[in-house]
Amino acid sequence: MRVTHRRAPRADDERVRTAARALAWVAVAVLSLVVMVQPGGPLAPAQAIAGSALTVTGDVRDLAVGAQGRLVLTVDNPLPQDVVVRRLSASVAADDGCLSVQPWAGALEVPAGGSSTAELVLTVAADPACAGRSWDLAYSAST
Repeated sequence: MRVTHRRAPRADDERVRTAARALAWVAVAVLSLVVMVQPGGPLAPAQAIAGSALTVTGDVRDLAVGAQGRLVLTVDNPLPQDVVVRRLSASVAADDGCLSVQPWAGALEVPAGGSSTAELVLTVAADPACAGRSWDLAYSAST
């Protein structure tokens, strides 16, 4: 008959196992984060996804002094992957206080090689001096 002696587990052994498990979970978490931040990943910075490839053009509709009108912005995506635009805005180049533009926020899906539109609200002040004016607008999109 053979008798083997097993030593009782020591507290140090359990701490080593716990530390090894924790280290393994940290490695998995870091690897997952690296994958998610890669270009095209769900946590990729906007520049990595869209860079300066998107173009935004606008069309003003129903604009009148003392009233609200619409600014229809079209976002074109020449990239080979879909892009979700989270914010669109327009700024007045020479702001004379006559025209204001409310930014748009949401989730505008722009397909690869395609385009999508969103509407912003324009307001022209009820000042007769604003009648007949024209404004240059600059557009921006954030993903």
